[in-house]
Order: sequence, then structure tokens, then C-alpha cells
Amino acid sequence: MGINTDDGFFIESRMTNDAGEEADRGERVIRWIVLAASADEALSLLKRDYPDADHSVADSGRDIRAQAARLGLVPGVYQRA
Repeated sequence: MGINTDDGFFIESRMTNDAGEEADRGERVIRWIVLAASADEALSLLKRDYPDADHSVADSGRDIRAQAARLGLVPGVYQRA
């Protein structure tokens, strides 16, 4: 992971369904691909939109950055992987 370049990150978001009809479904994990300058920035993008989820970096690196570029992602943007 380069410090001065935009890197690709796979972020996992764990969400619990503890209310309503889906209460019995338990935990749901969504994996995102994010292009960001740092892991902190990548996590903050998802925390902004999904504040109740538990987010963690699952993987990062240039190969993920290349995959993000093929998908047309730009820095600061994420998409479900």
C-alpha cells in the first residue's frame, strides 16, 4: 500500500438486523471496493453513509486499485464488490 498514492481497498461492512421483520436474519456482511488515499479515508467514506455498521479493511493494494480503475471508480468513490 503506497502512502502517497491512491490505493484500492476492500472494505467489509457488518450490519446487524436487530429490529423489524429481518431481526431473525442476524448479521449481514457487505464487501465494498474503494479507491482512496488511505485506509482511514476509505473507512470514513463508508462510515459517513453507513454509521451503524462495523467497517474494517479486508485487503488493499495495487491489484485492487487496478480493479477499481477497470470499474471506472475515481478516488473518493466506492461500489459494492
